[in-house]
Amino acid sequence: MNYCIIGASAAGINAIESIRAYDKKSNIALISDEDFSPYSRCLLSYLLAGSLTKEHLHFKPKDFLEKNRVNFQRGVKAERILYKERKVLLSDKSQIPFDKLLLATGARPKIPRIPGIEKRGVYPLRTLSDAQKIEGCIKAGLETAVVLGGGLIGMRSAYALAKRGVKVKVVVKSPHILSQAIDQPSAEIVQGYLEKRGIEVLTKTDVIEISGQERVEEVTLDNGKRIKAGLVIIGKGVVPNSELAEEVGIKIREGILIEKNLETSLKDIFAAGDVVESFDLTSGETSLNPLWPVAVEQGKLAGLSMVNKSVEYQGTVPMNSLTLFNLSLITIGLVNPFKENYSVMVYADKKKYLYRKFIFYRNRLVGTILLGEIEKAGIFSLLIRKMVDVSSLKEIFIEKEFNYAKIIPFILDNPEIFKEKEFNDTLLSLQKEFVS
Repeated sequence: MNYCIIGASAAGINAIESIRAYDKKSNIALISDEDFSPYSRCLLSYLLAGSLTKEHLHFKPKDFLEKNRVNFQRGVKAERILYKERKVLLSDKSQIPFDKLLLATGARPKIPRIPGIEKRGVYPLRTLSDAQKIEGCIKAGLETAVVLGGGLIGMRSAYALAKRGVKVKVVVKSPHILSQAIDQPSAEIVQGYLEKRGIEVLTKTDVIEISGQERVEEVTLDNGKRIKAGLVIIGKGVVPNSELAEEVGIKIREGILIEKNLETSLKDIFAAGDVVESFDLTSGETSLNPLWPVAVEQGKLAGLSMVNKSVEYQGTVPMNSLTLFNLSLITIGLVNPFKENYSVMVYADKKKYLYRKFIFYRNRLVGTILLGEIEKAGIFSLLIRKMVDVSSLKEIFIEKEFNYAKIIPFILDNPEIFKEKEFNDTLLSLQKEFVS
């Protein structure tokens, strides 16, 4: 059996682990267009901030690929899938055979059409190579940087640069930062926190031109204002790398469509990670969910499916996490309800940078925003995924002094809802909270 995996990030690496759990002998080829060992993209901003070293980026042991007997083809691009021949054509003209193929091709940064976007000193922050280029700008004496976009990538980039002593201005087209991840009240708290630490946020504004000779020297905003800058970071979201799938005839909408066993519309070709359009358990619709935990889960299940283990992927519960200086944020599920019949409960203390929002649909918890206090986010994630009636817990969620131990009676009364391990782990966690 020949397994081939295109993409060496969260989905691809976790698929290898699942395959090798049941098949120790067959060939596994891993293809990556990056010339680096697998690393965590989520940590690039913390590397840039100086909080981590390059060694900390590795999310598996250094010898993981060697121990799992993986033929790692790095620094080459998969250019075509030859489906009838069951081969993948690479950019160096070599071919990799496959019986089972996983497309874990991820996503790439959205690059806006702005005059001057091609200049040196204008970079996304998606790859280790991007981070190295930005690091070069900082070491060359960078004074001011402009970040395009107020999403997760943009805010992480702004934090990293500010930590290195760079003056940062974030330009956000939306009415508030993190508009795809949180609501306006919590965004205002985060923005106030960042502004106190020297990061300037310009909302309802966009960049219309990037000026300079060969390098960026200045950006022009749509309100006519000009900002001198030696670096521009693009944080406008991502686009799925679905071209390979589309060319071979695999069904696609926004991303690759998958069955519950992670197989695509072509037999023996599977897909996982940022390139996939999957079912969102909280909204009831399919969507792109380019999130690390989602890619990990899908990769694990895809690997099992490739070795003919029975799997049924139910769908995604979106989860985002972000730490900026000492302020932590976690969002789970649906945070901005767009239909009727949703109810919302909120606790906020702006002075302490605390915010808790819970979204309910017919007494089921379907989403939460946790800002400042995130320690037991896993419990809320479990309640959301299990779709249980939490009407008896609602008032507890928004108490000023929120005591997680008050959930113990609910757990004890509903052991049948949770798997044994989930029940024991959750109960132990809550009991520790109660004792402390």
